[in-house]
Amino acid sequence: MAEGTSWSNMRGCMKRLFFLLPVFAALGSNGQPADGDDSNQAEASRELKEKPTPAKVEKPNEITVGNLTMSGIVAQTIKADNPLQLINPAAPEEYGSGELNVVREPVGGRVSGLKFLSFNF
Repeated sequence: MAEGTSWSNMRGCMKRLFFLLPVFAALGSNGQPADGDDSNQAEASRELKEKPTPAKVEKPNEITVGNLTMSGIVAQTIKADNPLQLINPAAPEEYGSGELNVVREPVGGRVSGLKFLSFNF
């Protein structure tokens, strides 16, 4: 009978270990970072502050006035030196692509319309 009792004790111990091991693993993974990690974060934030922000490149179909940005076919027509080049398929690249003024469906990506005038604040 003594042998059966030790086997059941071992089995109970294994069950406890089976349930406690994931708990200890989870607690260990939530530990504090090493001291070296803080300096890496400080260095990364310092680099972000030192980097100059890139100048916003204005698209051929955009006109920006202060905080307001107008875009679309009307804005591109106003901005173009020769508006007839906008309908020329062999126009130079400076007049932009017609894709800039197309509205696409979010799901399928099919063209659903043209953007005549759009305001962004």
